[in-house]
Amino acid sequence: MFPKWSPVALAVTIFALVGMPAGGQAPAPPCPASVQIAPDRLEFSAADGTGTATQTLTATHAAQLFIYLPAAGLLSLTDPAIHITGPPGLPVTSTNNAGDPTSLYANFVPTSPGTLTFNATWMQLSQENGPQCTASASPSLNVTAPIPVRAAKTLGYSIGHRRKKPGSTNEFVLTALVTSNPTTGDRSPIRLAVRAVSRARRPSGRAPITSVTLDPGNIPSHGVRASSSLVRLTAGQYADDPSTYQFKVGVFVHPPRRGRSGRGVEMVLSQGSRTLATYRYVTSCDSAGHGSLECLPLPKGVRL
Repeated sequence: MFPKWSPVALAVTIFALVGMPAGGQAPAPPCPASVQIAPDRLEFSAADGTGTATQTLTATHAAQLFIYLPAAGLLSLTDPAIHITGPPGLPVTSTNNAGDPTSLYANFVPTSPGTLTFNATWMQLSQENGPQCTASASPSLNVTAPIPVRAAKTLGYSIGHRRKKPGSTNEFVLTALVTSNPTTGDRSPIRLAVRAVSRARRPSGRAPITSVTLDPGNIPSHGVRASSSLVRLTAGQYADDPSTYQFKVGVFVHPPRRGRSGRGVEMVLSQGSRTLATYRYVTSCDSAGHGSLECLPLPKGVRL
């Protein structure tokens, strides 16, 4: 039994197929400027949920290009209906607008300052009941340089406990903060690289590195983590401040009953080719009764 088609559904289907090139055929020729449909909306915005249109955005910040075509009589859209491509080397991800073939979001992250030109194309009829043609628009966006982030000059310090390790307190924790301008700060990934040795001296360049990389544009709720037998690293957003990032280094130490255990730590924060800060800390720890931990000296300028 053949399925029942409503007159409206049958008409829409036939209209979508009219002029559709067969597989392997060349694409439809460009539309004459005199008949090309002008988009009702073709605008850039920051991907912050506000939807405010702008012609200037900051590099490293997520952005969108939105296009909406009026459902004019010459419009001849099939699925996928609209195509948007970015400049060479810039990844662009398209998002359909709730199944509406007359609109499309293109998501991207500009990486450097300059002018970015995009290309949007769609199909329409060259004249009423005529053949298809390819219409296009080429919007441009001005991208400005981001404001560099800043790393705190001093380290936070606390005593903690690492599970499944001996001692009621068995590690000291160093905390570094990086602050960014909330609207125009650099949001490219930040890397923390740590060397640590089980002696009271600075680590050499041959000491192994443990590292984490935090992407400010995509921070997991639990942060990012890495660990070794000596250190464990955690990086994420600081409290509820979206423009401050926290990098924590827990250094395991369990001194003998009598005696002290030394530790040397080097922490390097970097963003791309730029070094934000280098921290070096050497200390010696003992158990101050009941398995608690005391380390001296404390980091210079420590914030307790």
